[in-house]
Amino acid sequence: MPSGLFFCFLILSCTNTFTSLKKCQLMSESVVSNDISEYTNRMYYSGGYSPDTIECERFTSPKSKPYFLVKVISTDMEMSSGCHDDFAAIYNGSDTSGNLIKKWCGTMQNFSFEVIGSPNIFFYFSSDSDENVGKGTKFEIIVPESRYQETETSSVNLSIVLGGSARGLASVIAFVCMIWCLYRCICR
Repeated sequence: MPSGLFFCFLILSCTNTFTSLKKCQLMSESVVSNDISEYTNRMYYSGGYSPDTIECERFTSPKSKPYFLVKVISTDMEMSSGCHDDFAAIYNGSDTSGNLIKKWCGTMQNFSFEVIGSPNIFFYFSSDSDENVGKGTKFEIIVPESRYQETETSSVNLSIVLGGSARGLASVIAFVCMIWCLYRCICR
């Protein structure tokens, strides 16, 4: 019986990432030029974000020359030690399970960083439940057009598709296993 409970706990802890990404809303996007897109929190220009907000966006570049330039134009969020309350972060890969590249919070302006070698990055914004909120963040993702000329199928912005990927299948399997574990734990 204890090993069954441990297995249930393991499945529940593994599905936590999938649950938070399901709540994720896409950022607001505006195209500045062919190779530059600007992103803001959904309510950036109309009062700012709300408590318990989760917004995210996936970006991809051609696999032959993976490169991103991230230019943060403005940030207005709650400041906290270690940026644990309200924060913006960029991860290497297509979700928050990848390596953290950069995390920021508070009030900052005009900083940039490059991501070289990874064809996918993931932007994640999260706010806690208190009322200490701000406008959010405004940033540009730059993928030089010259990098697109080598591949026809590349795109700057991929929408989030949780059910159509291997991770989506893994979350369905984890959910079925969790139900099975709960059934065995309760019905015995």
